[in-house]
Amino acid sequence: MSIFPEKDKHGRLTGYFIVKVMSQGTLRTARTTDGKRAILIERELKQGGIIMGPPDPPVVEVPPTLTLGKLMLMARVVYKGTKDERRSLARMEAACTRLGLDKPIGEIRTKQLDLLAHELRQEGMNPKTINRYLAPISKVLTWAVSQDLLPSRPVIPRQREGEGRLVFLTEQQCVDLLAWLRGHDLPDVALVTEVLMVSGFRITELLSRKSEHLRSGWLHLDAGETKNDKARAVYLQEPLGSSLADLMASGLPPYQKILISLSEASLDLGLPHVTPHVLRHTTASRLDALGFSTAQIQEYLGHRHIGTTLKYAHVTRETVRKASEALALLQTNLPTNPQTTCITDGIQPERKSNENSGSGGLARTRTGIEGFAVQESKRENEPKD
Repeated sequence: MSIFPEKDKHGRLTGYFIVKVMSQGTLRTARTTDGKRAILIERELKQGGIIMGPPDPPVVEVPPTLTLGKLMLMARVVYKGTKDERRSLARMEAACTRLGLDKPIGEIRTKQLDLLAHELRQEGMNPKTINRYLAPISKVLTWAVSQDLLPSRPVIPRQREGEGRLVFLTEQQCVDLLAWLRGHDLPDVALVTEVLMVSGFRITELLSRKSEHLRSGWLHLDAGETKNDKARAVYLQEPLGSSLADLMASGLPPYQKILISLSEASLDLGLPHVTPHVLRHTTASRLDALGFSTAQIQEYLGHRHIGTTLKYAHVTRETVRKASEALALLQTNLPTNPQTTCITDGIQPERKSNENSGSGGLARTRTGIEGFAVQESKRENEPKD
């Protein structure tokens, strides 16, 4: 039978029908959710005609022996238009070369990937680097399955990574970074950097914004444009808001210019390697230092899971010092009478100041039940939509 229901790797039905027909020595396949349409497709494929009606995934002609090298060239489309297209393609080529470009894709199973991971460990690579080799292989093979070039994808032996060191900038480093960018005639990159520090936007989110997304000082992300598919907005204080509006009208700098400029600044200033995502970490640290709760930071950054936010919020040395002092004070007030049950009478935890020493739109904020990161003097500018 040339028509059969598709199943995933766990044997569960996906809701699709697979049509496979051998025509003139070539295996032709198609995929559709409509059973009646599957019968029509089968007839059309057998007759060599053109399939009419609503578009379906294209019919794939499978070469007699499809090698990893040929598959790699076919699968370049998965990275087309991505922000790191060139770097991602280079990693994909390096990873596939390791496995062997002449190897038939049907022979690439978990055992071969385990051997590759072992070889990389023997060369001294850490788990994170090994996973960077495995990720493009996984993507290529997943694409092959989606195109019916492979019946299933092997299990990818991803390596367990430690938490690593999440990099973020101190207030002084933020000031130094912005000053360096402005001093090297990069005002557009400096402005984007400052907006990223304040908004916590992902670089792709910010670069996709147009003038219509900035209304009354509020920079909007619409539903479906974020990782968690929820709309959110951040208020930008003046003159940051109007400066961004002017830059949007003339055009935001391209991603590569921002990336290269931040790298050069990092090198000259002796900073950790600063990327746009480091600026997002910095936003989380600033909010944490200002006293916002983890749930508020999660909402501000647009995280789907609060566990992600916990990785972003960084405990500063000053926070640790204040915590130690509070615990020492509590210890000195421990009751000597064992009948006493309350040991915290009269001890109040030190409240964090809402004054932010850094630049940007987080100057004075209110953390009450009505929300956060809302300027007290700008309440009338809240978005109505």
